[in-house]
Amino acid sequence: GQDAYGSTALVYAEGANNVIVQTLITESTGDGLQFSIAGNTDALLWCTNVTSVDNASDGFAMTGTHTDSSSALSLNFINCIAANNGAYGWSLPAASTDARSAGTIDYNCGYNNTSGNYDGTTAGSNDITITADPFTADDASDDYTLNATAGGGALLSSSAYVAIPTRP
Repeated sequence: GQDAYGSTALVYAEGANNVIVQTLITESTGDGLQFSIAGNTDALLWCTNVTSVDNASDGFAMTGTHTDSSSALSLNFINCIAANNGAYGWSLPAASTDARSAGTIDYNCGYNNTSGNYDGTTAGSNDITITADPFTADDASDDYTLNATAGGGALLSSSAYVAIPTRP
């Protein structure tokens, strides 16, 4: 796993393979993870077991314009958590008529994002709704492992969510 702390993690879509796995993104002064797309290139983003938490703006965001229908845009978020962000959990506005045509957004959890969990997209059919903070300790300790609280970390753990480690 990797750790991004304090700055927005930027991914530029200049190739078809952008994969982020088992990563904690926290306390950015902007978006947690920002995927910047170009107008006419194939762009694949695959995020699995990624937690974006306590960021000033969106947890996961897409920017740019994808206008060429002959190139593919596929945004995939599987088993991700967006929590306690200052705007949306996922802000993925449609950038063209073919945006996200092959993407999958499912098995995720949004919690306590100021503007809501989804902007420009909707929850997957297997997304999980929790009613309590899922993390072991308060934000000041930077411990983002899942707790045993019913309706929070316990619900995510029983659904096979991966525990995210404490920030080093």
